[in-house]
Amino acid sequence: MHKKGFMVLGLALCVLLGGCSSGNTQKESKETQSEARTEKKTEKETELASETNTEIGAEKHGETETEINSEKHTETERETGAAGQTEAETVSQEDTEVSDLSDGLFGVFETKTLDGEKVDQNIFAQADLNMVNIWGTFCGPCINEMPELGELAEEYAEKGVRLIGIISDVREPGNEAAEKIIETTGADYTHLVMSQSLKVNYLDQVQAVPTTIFLDREGKQVGEVCVGAQSKKNWSKLIDEMLEEVAK
Repeated sequence: MHKKGFMVLGLALCVLLGGCSSGNTQKESKETQSEARTEKKTEKETELASETNTEIGAEKHGETETEINSEKHTETERETGAAGQTEAETVSQEDTEVSDLSDGLFGVFETKTLDGEKVDQNIFAQADLNMVNIWGTFCGPCINEMPELGELAEEYAEKGVRLIGIISDVREPGNEAAEKIIETTGADYTHLVMSQSLKVNYLDQVQAVPTTIFLDREGKQVGEVCVGAQSKKNWSKLIDEMLEEVAK
């Protein structure tokens, strides 16, 4: 019995010690698991924080790009507006230049040369004195004086005189009859075809051809209107007088 008592006591102690040992192990295991969960939680929080920072950074980057694009768009609009304003001012200046001769004898007009080139009242600003000869393809006296008019146009070109023909009965460029007369007579100076604005502004007042008018650079009349054909000598004398007049 004594031995059995010791055995029971030893067994109890082993159980007690084993239980204590098992309890400590379980406790350590629980602490380890808790630490692991804490580390995982920390890792998740770190990942969430990283994702949040990335999203915030992306949003800020997007906002920054939007602001930059907005500023560039605004700057582009300003530059476009300035360019549009400059272009409008240029057009306005060009319109002013075109209308500078609006007070001239022929006013503001548009027409074409017999070769098809577009011209307006600014053609008169290209010479100190313009000798405008209005003629018709049906007019004998007109055609008869044209060879000498061609010679005068060449001789007085360096003196600031320009001779311009206006064909009263031709409305379209390339008229064969007019081209043949000019080629035959050698009157190869500029010839304008009739247009509505020329007709209304002045040519309705012309009663006969040939009619010759002298104009200065501003398209204003110089001297008297000459109706009828003249000799080269008479035209030369008259041109000299008109040059003296515009030089004053």
